[in-house]
Amino acid sequence: MKRVPFIGNLSQGYLAHLKGSGYNVVIAGHREHAETTEDKANRERAARDMELVKIRMLSTREGSPDGIRIEKYLENQIYEIPSSLAAIFISEGWAEAIEPGAGE
Repeated sequence: MKRVPFIGNLSQGYLAHLKGSGYNVVIAGHREHAETTEDKANRERAARDMELVKIRMLSTREGSPDGIRIEKYLENQIYEIPSSLAAIFISEGWAEAIEPGAGE
């Protein structure tokens, strides 16, 4: 069975269509079954990805803060971006982390 996390409004007809197509629709945290260890790990990973990290770009790069939009991050500019994207920029040497409370 395919699982679809979803937050928003679904019509009853579309919800019935998804369930009839083999999807287990999870709406706003409601589950029709017990949470597995994998479910918990995925939920915790998603919460970490929503945390913002302040970085200074060392070179101009493009990146997707949400998996949908692509934005350009300019060299020497400071941004607050999701921790998952910040980790990539920092590990590649394209950005440096700015400690909370540090002068900009």
